[in-house]
Amino acid sequence: MLNKINTSLLAFVVLSSTTLYGTSIVQSFESNAAFVDNFTESTNNSGTPFSWSTTNGINNSGKILIASSSDQIWTTKQKYSMVDNGVYTLGALYHSQYNSGYGSFGFTIASQSDASGERGAPAENHIGMSFHAGGGNWLNDSYVNPALTWDTALDIDISNAEWYYFELQITDTTNGNFDLVFTIYDVDQTTGAITGTKSTRSKTITNANVKSASDLYVFFGADGQRMIGFDEFKIDVSANVVVTGTQTGQVSNALPTLTSTDVLSVDEDSLYTYDLTSSDADNDTVSITATTKPAWLS
Repeated sequence: MLNKINTSLLAFVVLSSTTLYGTSIVQSFESNAAFVDNFTESTNNSGTPFSWSTTNGINNSGKILIASSSDQIWTTKQKYSMVDNGVYTLGALYHSQYNSGYGSFGFTIASQSDASGERGAPAENHIGMSFHAGGGNWLNDSYVNPALTWDTALDIDISNAEWYYFELQITDTTNGNFDLVFTIYDVDQTTGAITGTKSTRSKTITNANVKSASDLYVFFGADGQRMIGFDEFKIDVSANVVVTGTQTGQVSNALPTLTSTDVLSVDEDSLYTYDLTSSDADNDTVSITATTKPAWLS
């Protein structure tokens, strides 16, 4: 006798195909291709465009040069889904030198941004952060007032630029609401290693357009004479976020993939088996557990 298995009992393990969810990449910009092949230049730019430098990055590595008074935004060619309870973390080393202008990063609905927005923000719908030496603004389709002030201002030395690590974590808390946490870190000027926290700010914002967008793109930008360099760009999204497209970069911790084929029937009194195949790009050990399963399945 053939006894059909209730497919709802298998929901805890069924994947219809091999799918990679989430990603964690650090883009070190060790070649010009790592820049131009992975990111799209904005329209309506002003000033000198961003460019790639061979040795001006942290520890004499490659970096993105931000020219004086440059107003430009670059977006990823990868796209990301916005999902309930998704966690999105961006981080980068910014080289701060001058005292008039902004750096920025976040998420936008546009695959190619319009740089005519203010304070390094895209003209299209977006969420993120705009920052300068003494403070900054949350970005929510435009800059948000009142402006923020850091606990300790960034050092400004025209003859000796300083590296700082900026990190923005965005959590989608449903219904178009997002919890944002922005942190600035001091770093070792040779290695880029974090040495201390300079300032942290948090805010909850609402943006229905970003929430409902079918695809989102990470952006980074600058407006005015503030930042002169950009390096070690981290994009980290949680495992429930769908990532489409590839990016050539240094993968800091690739999430494992899981492949399975539904087994929906079994002969009565016969052993039921369900095969799962996992792989990990970093060759890490993968452990598979089920937090919920039928009592008869061990």
